[in-house]
Amino acid sequence: MNVLMYLGGLFSLLGIIFLLAGLSIRAKEKKKKAICTSKVIGAVVDIKEVHNTSMDGPDSIGYVPVVSYQVNGLDYQKASEISNIHCKFAKGESVRVYYDPSNPESMFIEGDDTSKTIYTVFIAVGVVFTLVGIILLSVSLNIV
Repeated sequence: MNVLMYLGGLFSLLGIIFLLAGLSIRAKEKKKKAICTSKVIGAVVDIKEVHNTSMDGPDSIGYVPVVSYQVNGLDYQKASEISNIHCKFAKGESVRVYYDPSNPESMFIEGDDTSKTIYTVFIAVGVVFTLVGIILLSVSLNIV
């Protein structure tokens, strides 16, 4: 076996992993949006700083909005699940909160598209890596 075959296999494997991860994040997001059908106006009460540690590089800082909202007379305060390097929301801003009627703590903020950006990048990287892997494998086997 030659180097191109190994590289082709590696790129294909990594591509499939990225593709599956992106599709999994997308499916989770779609499921949450299908379940969280009730809506209420809430307020961003805080912008929480999140420190993300990395094993192979410098730590990064992300920000998540913390929203306060009321359902059936009960107060809820919840932070968004995914941090971003730039918070799209400002403290004190009114936002539309979609929540699960059977579990009001499960929610998302209208306009928070952080997970969409993440799964789009994962899927795109997955497709590109898989295609590069297939091309490398084809060249190594003299198919192209």
